[in-house]
Amino acid sequence: MKICKDCFADEILKNEVNIAERQASCDICSNNNICVYDTQCDDYLIPFLSSLVSIFSPVDKIENFPVGQETLLKTEIATNWNIFTTKEEFKIHQMLSEICKNLFEESPELLTHPVGVKQMYDSIYLKDHSLFSKSWEDFVDDIKYNNRFHSNQINKCILRKYCEAIQKTYSEGEQFYRCRISKDGKPFESEEIGAPPKGKSADGRANPKGVVMLYLGDSETTTIHETRTGLYDHVCIGTFKLKSAITVIDFKKIIEISPFQDGIIDDLAELAINKKNLKKIDSEMGRVMRNSDDILDYIPTQYIADFVKSLTKPISGELIYQGIEFRSVMNPEGFNLAIFTPDCFEVTDIRMKRINHISYSW
Repeated sequence: MKICKDCFADEILKNEVNIAERQASCDICSNNNICVYDTQCDDYLIPFLSSLVSIFSPVDKIENFPVGQETLLKTEIATNWNIFTTKEEFKIHQMLSEICKNLFEESPELLTHPVGVKQMYDSIYLKDHSLFSKSWEDFVDDIKYNNRFHSNQINKCILRKYCEAIQKTYSEGEQFYRCRISKDGKPFESEEIGAPPKGKSADGRANPKGVVMLYLGDSETTTIHETRTGLYDHVCIGTFKLKSAITVIDFKKIIEISPFQDGIIDDLAELAINKKNLKKIDSEMGRVMRNSDDILDYIPTQYIADFVKSLTKPISGELIYQGIEFRSVMNPEGFNLAIFTPDCFEVTDIRMKRINHISYSW
């Protein structure tokens, strides 16, 4: 079977197929003249996928496995792992069975019988390897109403590991945008379009009240949507250019962490048991917040952003990460940056616009 690079969602696997430079037509998606993995000739993907498959066991060999939660391997991969582009389970079955043919010949029940991850039902393992000591909901309740700054219900070592897995670098010169409503119809000066001064900022998704944070959008469209402008409002849109390279944590990718990141992901079972926790963080980062919502609802994401900001280099004390990136809740096609160090940007342009049309959908 020939499987093209575009059939792999995992960037590490996709890159391996690209490097091999074998050109052919894909048996899965019918792409022509594209880099493919040929299961008849190639074996370089076997160690990757075998390591993932090997964390699963037939459910009849897992102590305390809950009745009624049985799923097949193809369903687990489609639902919880960003390995293949397709979510069609019969195609996933085909690709797995061809790539890991020898493994499934030795243990066919992994492919044909319900499977699970035994560590997920091991209380001792969970205590040491779960991101949250109880649950996301318990963690949120703790930092909202009990211990806001020093909660013992989160494993910061594991959180740091997963942050490292989704770091992203932007180069000098890259541009982002910020929008502000002009109440008097006059343009803002460059020093006014940026982050509010210390002590003046309101609670935001990534900052508590008073803490300086520069929020930027990937496009003018995103930043206008995020400002929640009204019909006939006058807005100023500032263009912000990076003065030097920065590294951010891309929370858009938190549920797509590759299990094959050498040197970062050292325990695939640990990643498996934390999938539901990472989905909770992803959901919270993309949660729509209305003006009428309680500002306490910002605390979980503020806590996570503050943790990222607290990570520093051992000798210099400089920030390892200069911000976080997350999906725009107002523009599904866009994303936002919350920048801890506004001085790494300069304002290169400010333009006035008038909002002449607003569309609604439901």
